[in-house]
This record gives sequence, structure tokens and C-alpha cells, in this order.
Amino acid sequence: MTCAEFAERFDAWLAGTLTDADARAVEQHAAECAACGARLSAVSQVGAISREIPPPPALREITLRAVAQRRAIARWRRMAAGITAVAAIALLFLISRPTSKPASDFPGTSTELIAMAHARPELADLDAAERDVEHALHDQPADSALTGALTRIRRQREALRRLVTQAKL
Repeated sequence: MTCAEFAERFDAWLAGTLTDADARAVEQHAAECAACGARLSAVSQVGAISREIPPPPALREITLRAVAQRRAIARWRRMAAGITAVAAIALLFLISRPTSKPASDFPGTSTELIAMAHARPELADLDAAERDVEHALHDQPADSALTGALTRIRRQREALRRLVTQAKL
């Protein structure tokens, strides 16, 4: 193993993520190379010293408090996610549920409702014709035939709406 290979694998060796064969190769190179051996020795001494120094007494309390706080936050997040899911399902149910109202809940008489149902296709045709004529007028604003047609369509639609409102179909 070269010193460059040792340097590439050194951090992985410290983390303990090398295979057994690679770890042995790093240790064997450190035993044979004075520079790499000194590096390995220095890191080993720092690790030994840090294990000898006890943590501050308040560190355990602070750590336990932080862990408890994270668990509480995670618990609240799980509860909020559950509540949100239940609310979403309830909302979808309410939205998708067909509602049926008695005829008395609708404005107007039943005769008006029947008249509106019969007139709806004709009103849709008149609305479509009005849009088509307005579009043509946009391209040819001075066309008097189109202007007259638009006026007739609007009158027909208004007359049909009055008939529906009066329920005289």
C-alpha cells in the first residue's frame, strides 16, 4: 500500500467502515511507514484522551431533555398527520356525497323548474350562437349583418328567459 492509498482509506479506517482485509492493510502500512504510523499513533492518542475526560455532569440532563423534546415533537407530528388525514377524508366524503333537496328548497315553482329543464338546451344553443357571432364581430367589427344577428340572438334568449320565468312553456 502506498502513502496516498493510506491517506484515502484513513478516514474510513477511523470510522470503522473498511473491510477486515482493508483495515489490516492500513494497519500494516502504518507499521511499516514511519510518517503514516505517526499519524495513526497521534489519532489513537487523541481518541484515548477523549475517552478519559468525563463529560460535564449537565450534559446527560441536556441530552435526555433534547431526546424527550424530539420524541414529543415527533409524536405531535404523527398526531397532526393523522388528524389531517381524517379531516381530508371527511371533507372528501362531504364534497363527493350527492345532496338531494326537496323541490320546496329550490327557488321558484315546480312549473318553473320543468320549464327551465325544457329550455336549457335552447338557451345553451343561443349562448353558443352569441359567442360565435361575437367572435366573428371581433374579426369584422363593421359587418352590419353580424350586428343584426347578434341583436336577434340576444332578443330570442331574453324572450325565452321571460317565458321560463313566467312558466308559460
